[in-house]
Amino acid sequence: MKTNSTVLVATLLAAALTGCGKVSDKVGDKAAEKIAEAALSKDGTKVKIDTAANGVTITSTDSNGAKVSMEMGNAKVTEADLGLPLYPGAVVPSSGGSNRTTSAQGSVVVASFESKDSMDKVAAFYRAKLQAMAGAKSIADIKVEDAMMLGFEDDASKQALQLTFNKTDSGGTVFSITHSVPNPKP
Repeated sequence: MKTNSTVLVATLLAAALTGCGKVSDKVGDKAAEKIAEAALSKDGTKVKIDTAANGVTITSTDSNGAKVSMEMGNAKVTEADLGLPLYPGAVVPSSGGSNRTTSAQGSVVVASFESKDSMDKVAAFYRAKLQAMAGAKSIADIKVEDAMMLGFEDDASKQALQLTFNKTDSGGTVFSITHSVPNPKP
């Protein structure tokens, strides 16, 4: 449980260190990293924070050896990590937006994208992919005004996918894919 509270505090700290999505390379950032690491490294938990490459990487190991790793804002993700193909022509927003958390329980990848295509068109692409994965089972499919959510959990593997879509003022779409994968039980 201590690891979870450490992760929460580290996440909040990382958000503060990254500011508006861009990490400054000032000497003060390295000092802030060291102060944060010292503040979070209590009760046998060791924390390492790195604010390089326009993102934050946090690794922690608790006194029992349980490790948690987080890459925020700059995680390199593939279609395999997302569990779905990337929508044709979609791009990563200029502010970044790919995150990965890995622990003994599994991993969660969250990635944000933009497309010039309409929300309905982008959602239809992913709806077809999720329906093919779900087979005879249903998927979550919710639309409210200028936003939409699709979701699916595979009963066998316990992998889950959640996609959110929002219309932009220019008629395009901003969307995110969240893919969680539990580690296999021994």
